[in-house]
Amino acid sequence: MAKILLVDDDDLVRSAISELLEDAGYDVREAASGNIAIECLETEPFDLVVTDIYMPIVGGIELIQHVRDSMPTLKVIAFSGGGMHQDPKFATNLAATYGADQVLQKPVDNDTMLDAIAGMLGG
Repeated sequence: MAKILLVDDDDLVRSAISELLEDAGYDVREAASGNIAIECLETEPFDLVVTDIYMPIVGGIELIQHVRDSMPTLKVIAFSGGGMHQDPKFATNLAATYGADQVLQKPVDNDTMLDAIAGMLGG
């Protein structure tokens, strides 16, 4: 069973995606911020990180940079609804530039999320 670190500061979004992934058979750990995610990555192995881009303190871009610096083969899916620039394309381009393997725009429908994850995990 693949282990996924799900990172989003929105409790409702994180909970909904976590439930979706668990129902699909994935082992999911949740983090409400990028700094909590970094702590998780330092103590547990993961097969995939799924992260929001815009979060306070340590955002998704910083998290992606951390993953690329310390675990370059770990797959990352980033997603965003726009954030401070209110332009989803800006966020998705930025995440791709910093090393996200795939970038999705919110709202992400269930099938799109599951297909992206299956694609990243080779399933």
